[in-house]
Amino acid sequence: MPRHSTPRSSCWHASSSLPTGACPGATWLASGRRRCGVGGCVCSGRERTLLPSHLLGHCKCIAGWGLSGWYRWFWVGCQLGRHLFSPGPRHTAAPHHTAAPHHTAAPHHNHRPFLCSYNHIRYVTAVLVGVLYGSIYYSLGRLDSPTDQATVQSIGGVVYLSVSFMGMSSMMSVMPIVGNERVVYYREQAASYYNPWAYGYVISIVEIPYQILQIVVSVCIMYPMVDFIISAQNFFYFLFMALLSLMMYVAMGTALMYVSPSQQLAQVSAAGLNFLFNIFNGYVLPYPAMAKGFQWINRISPTTWVIYGLVADQLAGRTDVDIVTPDGQSSTVASFVEATYGYIYSFRFWCLLIVVAYILFFRVLSVLALRYISFLKR
Repeated sequence: MPRHSTPRSSCWHASSSLPTGACPGATWLASGRRRCGVGGCVCSGRERTLLPSHLLGHCKCIAGWGLSGWYRWFWVGCQLGRHLFSPGPRHTAAPHHTAAPHHTAAPHHNHRPFLCSYNHIRYVTAVLVGVLYGSIYYSLGRLDSPTDQATVQSIGGVVYLSVSFMGMSSMMSVMPIVGNERVVYYREQAASYYNPWAYGYVISIVEIPYQILQIVVSVCIMYPMVDFIISAQNFFYFLFMALLSLMMYVAMGTALMYVSPSQQLAQVSAAGLNFLFNIFNGYVLPYPAMAKGFQWINRISPTTWVIYGLVADQLAGRTDVDIVTPDGQSSTVASFVEATYGYIYSFRFWCLLIVVAYILFFRVLSVLALRYISFLKR
């Protein structure tokens, strides 16, 4: 494409209050000139703006939507996440080759103190959950042969509640942050700052290190105190399933926030869904004992596969421990769990994949909601 005849110093502005030539951070490509928008730059032709100047100090564009274009979207996700969640003040200076602007754009809202408080609270919650459950159910996970039905059921309840409580609290606490960021996203998406898929990628990936630390702190405190099976395979399975459960709850909270017009409605919907999930997850009311007309709810409930995997890993493989039921019958713990709840030990790794599928489903739903649903009040 031939270069435009317009000189670089005559940069077009969307706002008449901006003087000609005052495009902070504008860069130029051989395909044509840049247009300076309010708060950032807009690429010309088939190019798309990746990040505005107030985030990185310069504009980046990609051409087309091929494989190289998607690779650049991956790059911008890393850059945006590194900027939004990296320590230090957020100061952006105009490049030396650009005229100093005569107009100062509205400052970008800095949610970093709020995010720091959010991180501190969830780390404290992780420690408290680990200490609380570990103290209350100290050494409950140790099964001596023969054992009774109440002990086996208590272990299953501790396994699930310790994971679901942290997930539910994280889902509720992430909604105010998502609601605040959604308002900023509407403004930046209107200026074509970045694609919704890039934004969805960023908010998904940038949380993973914090979630890993949160789960590691909680599980490393609770697991040995409750005295679950002491083996590397069981410990890392519990750790990985707890991490996936937390990611699923946060993804579900994000999706509910994006499809709801207000934070209050999203939180009420989350509480209602969690209530239904706890009823039909197959432990309070076992799947074989459910009415045929309600068994499909158990299969579509995401928490079903969390408790399935955790209980199967801790109990469905215990063929070395006998259990005596209240009616006087004796069998192994593995046989009792399979007959009562339908949990099969060999299916536990499929539970991990099912939970991953739910995480992807909620993340895609979040991006689609951002793309096609808007609650912006004009």
